[in-house]
Amino acid sequence: MDNEKIKRPLPKTAFDSEYKTEFLREVRFLAEKGIKYVFVKKTADYGISQYKYKKTPALFAALVEFYSMIEAEKAVKKKVVDYTKAPEVNVDLKLSTEKIQEAQEILKLAAEQIKNQEDDTL
Repeated sequence: MDNEKIKRPLPKTAFDSEYKTEFLREVRFLAEKGIKYVFVKKTADYGISQYKYKKTPALFAALVEFYSMIEAEKAVKKKVVDYTKAPEVNVDLKLSTEKIQEAQEILKLAAEQIKNQEDDTL
């Protein structure tokens, strides 16, 4: 809709004053963040529940966090698929495994040193 062609101002009801979602995972995430929906409405055509929220800075901050998490999950899933297809990535995985093993050995040594220091002080 081209607003320049309309000479009269838009009514205040042209914009929804609530944020709505049908995504149940999003509803659960918002509930965990202490953000409760104002009301639930079922769509006339399919009877899908739409959860309506008051638009607040806290809501939008939580939505940024939620959709950042969703994007990160998508990226991880994509990389997992890429790992199965690309042998050079599997080499990186092997290197990562070796680094994890090195880190575990360092942690074991550090734990032993701390234990020895504790034994010496007793």
